[in-house]
Amino acid sequence: MAWGETGKATESDILRFQWPSIVSGWEHGLISFAKSRIAGVCSYSGGEMTLLTDVMGLPNTNITIIHGTKDAVLPFESSKRIVEKKSNHHEVKLIAVDGCGHDPMEEDVDKFVKILEDNIPSSQ
Repeated sequence: MAWGETGKATESDILRFQWPSIVSGWEHGLISFAKSRIAGVCSYSGGEMTLLTDVMGLPNTNITIIHGTKDAVLPFESSKRIVEKKSNHHEVKLIAVDGCGHDPMEEDVDKFVKILEDNIPSSQ
């Protein structure tokens, strides 16, 4: 479900997603995470959107969201709405990764690295 094109996931890719389940008690962590998402609990006072706003208020800070267009976990439209809402007052850039799902950095490593190289200024 995390990949835009499921046929592209190799056995090795699938195995990496299973690794956390070999740790004793993993299911408690997964259940806690799921409960927090359902309840909308965020450890940052004011929630995730307040955290994003506060980060954007820091000096010399720009936000770049890299999002797969075939993301079935968190729809691409949600990032578009964040950018529309937040970009009125802040530098927020959305980069669509066509054909990728929730994990574009794993689905197409070369494309993801190229996006980073093209869009993140060097520190020099």
